[in-house]
Amino acid sequence: MGSERDEEEGQEEKLDRAELLALHEQYATEMRTCLDFAHRNLAFYVGLLSAILAAVLAGLLQVDAGDVKALGLLIGPALIMWLAEVGYSTVRVFYHRFVDAYFTLLNIQRMLRFDDSNWVTAAVAPPRIPSAYGGFIAQWAGGLDWLKGHPQLDMETAKQTILGVCK
Repeated sequence: MGSERDEEEGQEEKLDRAELLALHEQYATEMRTCLDFAHRNLAFYVGLLSAILAAVLAGLLQVDAGDVKALGLLIGPALIMWLAEVGYSTVRVFYHRFVDAYFTLLNIQRMLRFDDSNWVTAAVAPPRIPSAYGGFIAQWAGGLDWLKGHPQLDMETAKQTILGVCK
């Protein structure tokens, strides 16, 4: 009796195709959102740092020799360094989330067999332009080629290596 119950619980925990499609949509949205946040934060910090740098340079050009106000302008470079570190950390977090979502999306697409156009029924027309990998979804070629060359790596090692290459 206990083994039947364990088998029923094991059956209930498995994902079906509809749940995988929902996960696919969720991770595709997550990937777009994280990349959008990374770009927006990058643009914000670049603009902010440029404005502070321009203000410091303009202030230094207007300072006379021996003017005490020049010491106040020394806050500018320290502020730039601090904001650059905060901005880099913020953009890095969103980019890491993007890479996580990307690799998860690749796994879900493989589980759904999106990379295998032979799996599609005869009633569905073949893709007009198949991908280089035999499927019908356009994919980032650099990451897939790299992963094919390193099949022994686990997900975390692959993610850290890709992020290390992109620095």
